[in-house]
Amino acid sequence: MTTSPILDGAYAGFPAAAWRAGGECKKASCEHGLQIVCLMPPTVEYPMNLASADLAVRKKTVDYLVHAIEYANELETPIVSFDAGLVTLDGDFSAAWSRPRESLGYLAGLAGCYGVKLALEITGGRKDSLLNGSTNAARLKEELASPDIGFTMDTVFCRWQRRRPSSFLTDWTSKMYCMYTLQTANVLPCI
Repeated sequence: MTTSPILDGAYAGFPAAAWRAGGECKKASCEHGLQIVCLMPPTVEYPMNLASADLAVRKKTVDYLVHAIEYANELETPIVSFDAGLVTLDGDFSAAWSRPRESLGYLAGLAGCYGVKLALEITGGRKDSLLNGSTNAARLKEELASPDIGFTMDTVFCRWQRRRPSSFLTDWTSKMYCMYTLQTANVLPCI
């Protein structure tokens, strides 16, 4: 297990208190018989975006995710889930598609060294997301060919794809590392 450094109160978006609290969170979860199974650092809120045309934004996002992987290792959390990137609505999708691949390959290699899996969120219905459907997710999985990259399924995504979560899981079991659900009147329940 590694311990992540703290620089001037914050490190790549993670507050110093979060780093210090990592050990406390792990201890408290163990005391209550809980396991932290997934760390979900936000990566689609400005200025985080692996597909940004701005190199400085992409670098900041990679640095942030490196520390998220280190933090997951510290918490003994097996999965880090995040969005692969967004493209502006007036942007060039093919250019945006190529930007995060090198970074994701690097992050997957690092995650593998820590024993952590990366779960990229499939965001159905969001036209600005690189992974706005299962076709793009399958394409990215094939292009990266990393055993340390899988996907997060959100049941809202299933609704946008007009699929029941059970059928999605049947097709994607070997690629799915994380699933979360939100129960509202407009969302299909998990089956």
